[in-house]
Amino acid sequence: MNILGISCFYHDSSAAIIVDGQIIAAVQEERFSRVKGDRSFPRFSIAYCLDQASLTIDRIDFVAFYEQPSKSFKRVYSNLHLNPNNILDVYNNILSWGLQRLQFDKYFKNVYPNYTGEFYFSRHHISHAASAFFPSGLKEASILTIDAVGEDTTATISLGSKNQIKLLKIMKYPDSIGLLYSCITTFLGFKANLGEYKVMGLAPYGDSKTYFDIFKQELCYLYEDGSLKLNMKYFDFTSTDIMFTNNLEKLFHIKPRINEYEPINKTHMDIAAGLQAFTDEVVFLMSLHAQKLTNIRNLCLSGGVALNCVSNGNLQRSKKFDKIWVQPASGDSGNALGAALYLYHQVLGNPKTEADNDITDLMQNCRLGPSYSDYEIRCFLDSIGACYEYYKDDTELTSMLVDELMDGHIFGLFRGRMEFGPRALGNRSIIGDPRSQETQTRMNLKIKFRESFRPFAPFVLREHVSEWFQDSDLDNKYMLFVYLLNESKRFNQPIDYSTTVNILQLLNQPRSEVPAVTHVDYSARLQTVSHSDNPFIYNLLSEFNLRTNIPFLVNTSFNVRGEPIVCTPLDAYNCMINTYMDGLCMGNYFLRRSDQTLPEMPPEAIRILRPKID
Repeated sequence: MNILGISCFYHDSSAAIIVDGQIIAAVQEERFSRVKGDRSFPRFSIAYCLDQASLTIDRIDFVAFYEQPSKSFKRVYSNLHLNPNNILDVYNNILSWGLQRLQFDKYFKNVYPNYTGEFYFSRHHISHAASAFFPSGLKEASILTIDAVGEDTTATISLGSKNQIKLLKIMKYPDSIGLLYSCITTFLGFKANLGEYKVMGLAPYGDSKTYFDIFKQELCYLYEDGSLKLNMKYFDFTSTDIMFTNNLEKLFHIKPRINEYEPINKTHMDIAAGLQAFTDEVVFLMSLHAQKLTNIRNLCLSGGVALNCVSNGNLQRSKKFDKIWVQPASGDSGNALGAALYLYHQVLGNPKTEADNDITDLMQNCRLGPSYSDYEIRCFLDSIGACYEYYKDDTELTSMLVDELMDGHIFGLFRGRMEFGPRALGNRSIIGDPRSQETQTRMNLKIKFRESFRPFAPFVLREHVSEWFQDSDLDNKYMLFVYLLNESKRFNQPIDYSTTVNILQLLNQPRSEVPAVTHVDYSARLQTVSHSDNPFIYNLLSEFNLRTNIPFLVNTSFNVRGEPIVCTPLDAYNCMINTYMDGLCMGNYFLRRSDQTLPEMPPEAIRILRPKID
């Protein structure tokens, strides 16, 4: 049984393929098109998935679409606000609906005339639920899905048992913690569906008490089960650019931050902190209510809000659940996989695969994207005249990389299959020495070209996590939970992070002996690594720990601001050349930037010429 799952025409288009219930491949279209958050039909992703499964389109039995377009269109149409300024945009929007989403089966057959299989249209939040439960390896679980909106739904609670998902409760549009978070994201000057994680990173600089009651008592009414009612006088969800009314400006007593060039002040920090604290409470209450309805102490999470690793960490530290499993691709990209799995297990009645005792889930560490052999990498490097060194032995390569790290160098890692979802987990990563006070600033401003306040995540040797972080879960390999540094590892900060108005002051004061991965509130978003997860990364961390007694490294995604994570050797090489990265490990080849023919323009000038997407 061959099933192709597809998510597209909204944001984060993707494709996934399962064969007899086994996940073969999954990838976002943006990685091929190089358009951040690409919403277009995932033609390249489909081609990759078919190739990875050694199938042609005529051998696909079902195409599973991630939502029911007619229900989404009904919501969108009923909320249209026509005026002379937007008539053309509305017309074009409706036209695209009619030609693409509402007639997806016809659209697909026009692209693939040889396709003779069937179509299945899943419900949006059912796709989320299936993407979380079926790969989790859990026999039964409470399932909580939370996002901005899918069709007419913003959150659901379900029961997952064996190969069945039973929907128990839903929350309807427009009441949505996801839409609230996106709205405040736009008010703070970032883009909806792209900048929410920036708000999460900004929140620790503020004082949550200043605005928490405003979120809880004026912007929303929060019920005991975690459901909420938005006060719609403050919101306008007919646009994703400006999602608020003038009343929100009056409520906060501050004008909205229009663009990224405007300075961030203490009020912005406090608003972000209040929003994050409110979100934490909503997720906590919803999760407790899910447990009450199912009487099960396992929890699966999906939907865009499930990527809020601060809320996830708070929930895990509460110890209300025996096991919490979050779909690593919790956004709409993961729904391509969820729709396919739901069709296979629940609709067609095939049994659910259980994880082996030594494997916690069935996501294959998210390594579901393209890979390139050393031969392919060398052919590319020779074709552009690159200067490189080749290391036949992985041990020798690892030792050399640790030498580079100890010298303060920052380099890219491009090895094995690309990860599915928004997190780089070692195969498409930029890494550095966490001990250096300058690593965070260099990575943000000279390599990623992004806001200086943004924190970085560490990947940590699994067996050493508890030595460094409070109440930490050893099985946290997808970088989806935030933990606090043990008090014994902290440095006292002379400046109070919750009251200062100067972000740079906070950034420049040491917080621990690993300041590059310690946020201002002593938190860190962890990725644990065992030898079975990723042998190369595990050995790299072990060698670094042997020399420094520090069992982790800085890990950030291999891309620059506004661009997708690198996919091909060309993407990786260009990213190194057009930034101030020191080097690149591609397969078993290592390149130093200083040895290459560099562009005539400096990286800053190259960045200015690129369009501002993010």
